[in-house]
Amino acid sequence: LVAWQPVTLVRPLLSDDIRRFRDVLVQLGFAVREAAGVAPGEEIVLCPPSEPRAEASLDCGESGTLLRFLVAALTTLP
Repeated sequence: LVAWQPVTLVRPLLSDDIRRFRDVLVQLGFAVREAAGVAPGEEIVLCPPSEPRAEASLDCGESGTLLRFLVAALTTLP
């Protein structure tokens, strides 16, 4: 995600942390979709926006992992 290129997650764990991560990425303008040609939930594709949103409300809940990753990723924005 830091490289701002599409990423495919294979067999992601479906947990509250992952749902919150997905929701935060959507708030930042990412497209989050199921991969074509595989079983539902088997692969998720994250496509970054051409330009990140300038402002967004991000709810990390109690996910410390998401918060740490998000802070690092957001420092790469112009």
